[in-house]
Amino acid sequence: MKNILKLLLILSLTVWLFADKKQSSEEVDYISLAAVLISDGFFDRAENALKSVDLSKKGVDKIRFYTLRGLIHLKKQNYKPAISDFLESIAQGQTEKSIYVYLAQAHYALKEYQKTIDALNNAKESGKEKPELFSIKAQCYWKLDKHADAWSVLDEAQTKFKDYPLFLRQRFFYLIELALFEKAMDYAKSYLAAEKIKADDYLSLASAFRKNGALDKAIYILEIAKASYPDDETIIIELAHSYLEQERIITAAKLFEEASIRKNKYSQEASELFRRAKQLYHALYLNTKINDQKEKLKQRLAIFLEFGDYERAAAMKEALSRVGLLEDEDIKYALAYSQYEVGDFANAENNLRVLTRPDLFKKATELRKTMQECKNDQTKCN
Repeated sequence: MKNILKLLLILSLTVWLFADKKQSSEEVDYISLAAVLISDGFFDRAENALKSVDLSKKGVDKIRFYTLRGLIHLKKQNYKPAISDFLESIAQGQTEKSIYVYLAQAHYALKEYQKTIDALNNAKESGKEKPELFSIKAQCYWKLDKHADAWSVLDEAQTKFKDYPLFLRQRFFYLIELALFEKAMDYAKSYLAAEKIKADDYLSLASAFRKNGALDKAIYILEIAKASYPDDETIIIELAHSYLEQERIITAAKLFEEASIRKNKYSQEASELFRRAKQLYHALYLNTKINDQKEKLKQRLAIFLEFGDYERAAAMKEALSRVGLLEDEDIKYALAYSQYEVGDFANAENNLRVLTRPDLFKKATELRKTMQECKNDQTKCN
């Protein structure tokens, strides 16, 4: 009897537990659950929670449902469905102006600039709470070629957010686009004087000047950057390239050499620039530091030819062959020419006869003719 009572008690508890579980399942607020999941960054799980919402059921908060689903789409970069949900939320009676900020973000991502502006205008004060929203609005006007409106938005923005330097940066790039370089430099200086400016900020401003042909201004900014970040190799190399575009080869060569102290890979560029500047001994010194054997030997051959040191150039035959450089027809011709210059006509002939590239074949024919004339008449030899 005791066992039967015990069994009945267990059965009644089991029935009660299952009934309670069913009831709690029916009462789950999936919309509130989705809101919590969104705040924790679980967008897929939040989306699944909203799929369990029965929109036909009386009392469902459709405004909140469509707002949350729109936010999920926005976070997952599904911009068109996000726009559709935000508009439906508004149609259902959404009065929170922040919905228009979300709507603006989705339109902006789709490059729908006028719709972005309209949404930010509808957002009223919510569209002016963050400096980034002013930046977006100004950019939309600029993309629509409404430059005066863009400038006006930035004026308002700087009045409201006095310590936000990115508005200066935005004005700078607009002026660069209009080729107003002197005025752009004024904004560049103001922007770079702000706090928390990084090396990348100097680089982006200098790059804008350089790409638009204002090399002096690019160099000015990069020199300041180099003084502020003396160990930043990217700044050094960017500055070197800027000087190189001005054909200031020695200055560029020295900068590449400075960078090579930090990273050996720049030794090759430094050596090549010193070779071009006819500082051949220094070029040869830097050449010894190159790790890539193919590049080292190729460059060394060029330096010897620049020197007119054909003996050492011709003596590189085995080294060039060992690293496979004699498969390069330019290298093979250079070696053949060096062999010709030292009177090794036989080896020069062997290298010349295998050349097939039209321009080199023509040069080889002329060189072979010269060698033959020299054989026939020593007075015609160099």
